Amino acid sequence: MQDTKRKVLLIFGPGGSGKTSIAKRIAKNKKWMRITEDEFWAKIKKNHPPGEGRTPEEQKIAQYLAIKKIIKTLSTGKNVVFEFIIYENPPKPLIVYLKNLKKQEAEIFVRALKPSIKSILSRHKIRGRHEDKNLKLAIFNTKLQFKCLNSKYIKKDWIIDNSNESLEETYIKHFKAII
Repeated sequence: MQDTKRKVLLIFGPGGSGKTSIAKRIAKNKKWMRITEDEFWAKIKKNHPPGEGRTPEEQKIAQYLAIKKIIKTLSTGKNVVFEFIIYENPPKPLIVYLKNLKKQEAEIFVRALKPSIKSILSRHKIRGRHEDKNLKLAIFNTKLQFKCLNSKYIKKDWIIDNSNESLEETYIKHFKAII
């Protein structure tokens, strides 16, 4: 008898840690769909000044929309890889997602990507986003996001150092068994 329980894989980490790349790699598998929290933030922050902070009210809206889309996707029979960023301690987004998704008939996996700052800065250079050009700010934000990974809500065995791994190596070593 085949297991029909759906899977949700939550992937988080600092900007430039490889969340999007690994989520896209996972979503190449037939029964998996990638959802990113960024799509909800883009809608919420449309027509707002660049670099404007996120408010608690906006965070609740983004999380609600993400949870709704994850649940809808699970109802279609697909598994979900969901990527988001952690920027506070305690990690409220992670807590909210786990609390709400545990109510679903799905197996939940959690992984945090934590490559070295050097690796992140190298990835920033490659992806060439405007917001990545301020080196001091990028280092400051990365260190802040690393501190968030020290939360009591984040299990040490969830954290993956993918500094010296290719995308495919990270996929095979840390995610293929889940998929």
